[in-house]
Amino acid sequence: MKHLLCVAVVLFTFVGYLQATEVPTYVLLIGHCPMSDEGLDFQYDVHSIAFSHDGKKVVTASDDGTAFIWDVESGKILKILRVRENSEKSEYYGSVYSAAFSPDGKRIVTGSADARIWDAETGKEVQKLEGHAGEVISVTYSPDGKMIATGSHDRTVRIWDAESGKELQKLGHWLSSVAFSPDGEKIVTAGDGIRIWDAKSGKELQKMNGTVFWINSIAFSSDRKKIVIGSRDATIRILDAESGKEIKRLVAPNGKIFSVAFLPGDRIVSVGSDPIRIWDSETGKVLREIGLFKGRGLSLVVPHPEGRKIAVAGGEGYADIIILEKEPEAK
Repeated sequence: MKHLLCVAVVLFTFVGYLQATEVPTYVLLIGHCPMSDEGLDFQYDVHSIAFSHDGKKVVTASDDGTAFIWDVESGKILKILRVRENSEKSEYYGSVYSAAFSPDGKRIVTGSADARIWDAETGKEVQKLEGHAGEVISVTYSPDGKMIATGSHDRTVRIWDAESGKELQKLGHWLSSVAFSPDGEKIVTAGDGIRIWDAKSGKELQKMNGTVFWINSIAFSSDRKKIVIGSRDATIRILDAESGKEIKRLVAPNGKIFSVAFLPGDRIVSVGSDPIRIWDSETGKVLREIGLFKGRGLSLVVPHPEGRKIAVAGGEGYADIIILEKEPEAK
């Protein structure tokens, strides 16, 4: 039977909000999976997951050649961006590796065989960003929405005017991740080391090795003073964003660290070979462990803008919204 895109199934489980040892409330999103004679066939990994800036939507990018836009509260699919169908490349190049919302939520940029901009409401392609000679594996908007940064297997990072699609800067780095600082003035790239660049001039401001192992994930703290990196050597390192000096090193008991991010209250959330962990970045103490998704091959974690939820994703077409804290009660 020819594989067809499956209909989303939404599963709500409530067994108490997350405390030290309790299972959290979560919404399971199933969409990046085909149908076969045996039913759902979970063979497509989810490479990217990102919240809209208002926290009401998430976008996921997958090996199935699509990016899905989801409603966070209901878990419903709002739109499907059919990236592979719009690509001139073969199916081998059809994976979508990264997707991100513009700050106003009206646009989405995707990275696959190339970089493209989409209308988030209609799901239609708006523009193709021409220039990369390899697959685009990391994409992001600047905080003001005026620029887009894309990182590629061609070992370059390119900065684009988000409105015109004009290439503004070309930076050289073999990378896995690219991010703007919260003020939009700097760009940090990570892979075979860490580099910080001036977003407007493209000038390299700093080069930090951080670890001898490949760096999988990187993020700024909201105050712009710290950078957190997660790498294949099972460490999470917190660096001073100005000096590059290592402030703290957290060590996961087993395996690699695939994704890290800052949470409010100077906490860090990580996913890797072990359960999802929430750390105190000052003491290095593990505050929470979420083992509910162990064995699912999670490789991504991103925080909700308000910090009360996280989105996780990875292998077998799964994506989840995990509720860490209750919404404050209305007075």
